[in-house]
Amino acid sequence: MKTVENIKLDHISAERLLQISMVLKTIANPVRLKIVLILIQQGESTVGDLKEQLDIEQSLLSHHLSNLRMNGVISTRKVGRSIFCQIQKESVVKVLHCLNNCPSNNNA
Repeated sequence: MKTVENIKLDHISAERLLQISMVLKTIANPVRLKIVLILIQQGESTVGDLKEQLDIEQSLLSHHLSNLRMNGVISTRKVGRSIFCQIQKESVVKVLHCLNNCPSNNNA
């Protein structure tokens, strides 16, 4: 098992560290995290479906989707009048799976 002491960061470029931190910052917002979790569970989903499930204003949802899209977490495609969203970074799915399955400090 890797510990903080034996993870070597000298091979990670400053640019890569910035990319990683932006993805983590993006999904750290509770609304954006919930959007990501919905997309992980349901796969591709329309903006309208997300709006119904989240029960938030369209403008707020658009803001969060734009942020997720700009940071490469999700991708969107338009079909007619519908916009479909899906997870673009499989690494986000893996990180969230890992966080969900790691033991909490309370149980250690």
